Amino acid sequence: MGKILIYKNFPPISYILEFDLSVHYYLFMDKKIQKFEIIGAIFSILVGSLLHFVYKWSGSHPLVAIIAAVNESTWEHLKLGFWPLLFWGILEYFIFGKQIRNFFFGI
Repeated sequence: MGKILIYKNFPPISYILEFDLSVHYYLFMDKKIQKFEIIGAIFSILVGSLLHFVYKWSGSHPLVAIIAAVNESTWEHLKLGFWPLLFWGILEYFIFGKQIRNFFFGI
């Protein structure tokens, strides 16, 4: 992909501005990522809400207690957001991770 480099001298440092000519590709990716993020937010809200009740539905199974809320403590409510967001972040990494630099650190 072609690039335009502009050299600027600004006291006391010099810097380079780099413009990528493939702006259309990045605008397309921005819209695609934005849609994916909105879907991810809805997914996290719905799955987190369901996880609030899964422990009782499972008959108090100890393995379900790792993921779902067992009681009304702050820790248990944090689990309701953590697990759906972790799953969605891993899914995003496999879809967008190779196309976006430092994607893993941006999660």
